Amino acid sequence: MQMGPAQHNYHQKSISLISSDGIEKVVPFEITNMCRKIPQNIQTTPEGKLMMHTDVKALHLSIIVSYCQMKFFNKNNSGIPFPLSCNKLVDNMINAEECNLIQDYLEDFDQLKELMKTGKSLGCEPFYQLAAAAIASWFRRRSIRDVINELSMD
Repeated sequence: MQMGPAQHNYHQKSISLISSDGIEKVVPFEITNMCRKIPQNIQTTPEGKLMMHTDVKALHLSIIVSYCQMKFFNKNNSGIPFPLSCNKLVDNMINAEECNLIQDYLEDFDQLKELMKTGKSLGCEPFYQLAAAAIASWFRRRSIRDVINELSMD
């Protein structure tokens, strides 16, 4: 099946995002309001279906899609104050519900890095800022020895 760049046939209501692990997630087209890099990379199949292959794992793609849906596909800034005023991410949040999306990953530095890369890769600035704040919070709660151990270059 041959695909070419999208002809900007954006009257369609959905886009198929394909994760790096081959999982397809059909999302509302409005996601492009928050994920600014998607429109640049959309392709159209011969059948007229809009799709984009991402370098993002399905898990992380699901999280960012949930984030965008939570914000009704209309948020341009996280509203998180930088630098963080508190050690715990949730204490810095205007809306703690956003923090709940990534709650399971707040102690997993590698997952936080992947979430930040996901935000950057898709051009979703508010999610990128949320992940950056989570990483900043992660560092604020660690000793120097903890950071050295976590980031050791073995």
